[in-house]
Amino acid sequence: MILGIDAGNEKTKVVTEKGVFLFESSMGEYRERKLIQRFGEDDMIFEYEGRKWFAGTIAQYECEFGGTRKGDSKAHEEAKLRILLAIHRYSNETVNDIVVGQPISTHSESEKIKIKDMLKGTHFLKVDYGNGFLEKKIVIRNVEVAAEGSSAILSHPQKNLVRIIDIGSGTVNFATILNMRYIDRDSFTERFGLATVRTNDLEAIARRIANVALAKWNEHDYVLLCGGGAKPLYPYLKQYFSNSNLLLPIHNNQYHEPTFANAIGFYRIGEMLYG
Repeated sequence: MILGIDAGNEKTKVVTEKGVFLFESSMGEYRERKLIQRFGEDDMIFEYEGRKWFAGTIAQYECEFGGTRKGDSKAHEEAKLRILLAIHRYSNETVNDIVVGQPISTHSESEKIKIKDMLKGTHFLKVDYGNGFLEKKIVIRNVEVAAEGSSAILSHPQKNLVRIIDIGSGTVNFATILNMRYIDRDSFTERFGLATVRTNDLEAIARRIANVALAKWNEHDYVLLCGGGAKPLYPYLKQYFSNSNLLLPIHNNQYHEPTFANAIGFYRIGEMLYG
């Protein structure tokens, strides 16, 4: 099965031939509970390589040391676990071909090799969604690592010069696309996001993003916003980039929220590579 997986710090977004999906990315230590209750549809208890974890909604409530590992690389254990959970939840096949993401600034061959090496192969994962553990054998046959932000253009192709601002919880990717070709010299990543700053002042966050972008870009450029922060920040970024819009990705002939743009772009790459 082909899957595009955007293993974000707040939400993990998944795209398959059947549609688009997401779940809470939080995870943390497992413990026995005296009183068991459900906190949301994303409650998960999982076991991998002999260790149990809380994940999803339950991790936000019951873990003392829960959360997500943020940063400018996905070459780490938590990202691996998010991806395996995504496959367990949304794939009905044992053998899977996947495309995952990496921020632009660390989209290097060495980091891509690390991610591929940690994912490829056979995994055994047990997950309890509330009705007992379900064990699956997951074979990841092929892995490709795509650049976050720039891959989003494949979810809704555009001609001419397009600037993309991909606003996440841990990073902001700034991508430049010219006639569907990635332009590296004008693309970069800033290591901050909506969940890493100490303010909830969206206007101030938008000013920071705009100031970073305008160091290389022009205020009259055509700018598309995607990621989880696109919709809340759009009214404020519009003040700096008058020719800006939300990037509404298309999958199965339907428009979706900007948060799915990367995952749909990853899926398009998967179709080209594995379809």
